[in-house]
Amino acid sequence: MERFEEFTAFMLKSTSPKSPKLEILINLLLLITNWVIMFVASKYDSWFLSNPYVLESEVLLLKYLLEPNPGRALSVGCGSGLFEFILRTRYGIVINECVEPSEDMVRVARARGLNIKIGYAEDLPYGDAEFDTVILNGVLDYVRDDVKA
Repeated sequence: MERFEEFTAFMLKSTSPKSPKLEILINLLLLITNWVIMFVASKYDSWFLSNPYVLESEVLLLKYLLEPNPGRALSVGCGSGLFEFILRTRYGIVINECVEPSEDMVRVARARGLNIKIGYAEDLPYGDAEFDTVILNGVLDYVRDDVKA
């Protein structure tokens, strides 16, 4: 996947604005790259997608807790961004900023329109009190130090 991104970045840098055929090729490559990313996401998300009642109950709980407006919200350990994507597209609840340690999941979440920083719950790349709401949805099972997180 990194090679797709490197090639696309190279092509974008070397593209002349007067070359519509090359622009079409680049857009096609970007589309294919996004399909590959979504395939990775589908493997990651498949458990939730095959257990829709669990997915929906977690999404509705988050919706209930975040309504009417979470303010500036941070999702820690957002994974593929599935929950943030559903909250935004179904309910208009916007959580744009996230932290995730897995580079593969960061790529998937970015493809879903999220602004991600690579990091861990125990050492967030933000200062204190920068957010009105911080979400740790299913994260504490994976952290090394839950008190610090």
